[in-house]
Amino acid sequence: MTTLDSFIPELEAVIAQGSVERRVKALDHLTSMFLSVCDTLDENKIEILDELFLRLSTDIEMVARRALALRLADEERAPRRTIMSLAEDDEIQVAQPILSRSKRLDDAALIKIITTKSQEFLLAVSIRQSLAPSVTDVLVTRGDPIVLLSTARNKGARFSERGYKSLVARTEDDDELAESVGSRQDIPRYLFLEVLKKASEAVRAKLQAAHPALSQEIERTIADVVGVIRKKAIEGARNYEAARNQVQSLQAAGRLGAGEVEAFACAGLIEETVVALAALGNLSIEVVERALMQDRSELLIIMARAIGLPWSTTKSLLVLRGGSTGVSVAAVEQALAAFERLKPSTAQQAIRFYLLRGKV
Repeated sequence: MTTLDSFIPELEAVIAQGSVERRVKALDHLTSMFLSVCDTLDENKIEILDELFLRLSTDIEMVARRALALRLADEERAPRRTIMSLAEDDEIQVAQPILSRSKRLDDAALIKIITTKSQEFLLAVSIRQSLAPSVTDVLVTRGDPIVLLSTARNKGARFSERGYKSLVARTEDDDELAESVGSRQDIPRYLFLEVLKKASEAVRAKLQAAHPALSQEIERTIADVVGVIRKKAIEGARNYEAARNQVQSLQAAGRLGAGEVEAFACAGLIEETVVALAALGNLSIEVVERALMQDRSELLIIMARAIGLPWSTTKSLLVLRGGSTGVSVAAVEQALAAFERLKPSTAQQAIRFYLLRGKV
């Protein structure tokens, strides 16, 4: 420290009378000396040097400030006020190394900066080695899509439940964000399932691979999503007049059976399928619609069994329910097992019971 102590008076003179060029050179020299001995300095001595760093770095060009930031960013004992000054610099080129790497910035300092600065500053903070929930709360609230994605991909970031809720809310129509948020191992289970509901089919497949322990819940959630899609599709198909005419003609000619139902379903003809099932089962269109709209397949299987439809036709109805998202292999296997266990007579009794109780 003797050399540094003897250098301080010279620095004072440079600050008082030196040109910008001399101050830049003195700052570079001071930085080199500080980095070589900082491990031996106590905090009081660092505070004294902090004042010199601040005075020397005032009103110098951006290139010199950035050089200082780059040299101090990884030093765990760097002078605090100088670090804060560099982190708040209006030039992101200066602030970026400090914001993304310096351990001298505490959470309060980070929050102050990302609450007031531009998205470039938020992005720099988002890649830090670790991020506390109080910091990610602000990043998620203020961040643009690029900041959100960077934060979600940061394995060292921790999120509060509120932060995760905000992230999940913004995953809709953003496959990259949905995959990044859903792939995090610390995401609460119920919010992970919310991500699944918003995600595309391709993203769901990736998330299913990322969370093998939740495979059953994932299957159920995907089935729920399919149910919503199916319900919207069916609710939008309410004009049954043409379908009635076609089905009545087939029935009058004695040509209405399981084969025709299967053909309608395979062709994606919802109205014709509903009317044909209603005619074969002596059921109302509303009853058949509900069976197709329900989230789970039990009622549809009961109805198919009661009408006497074979498995191939029943499977085509399940596929119709699935819409563009399809039906998983596991769901088909479960449905087949339920279909085979259910006797037609039992299914007919169940349908009568549901009708009497107003459950369908």
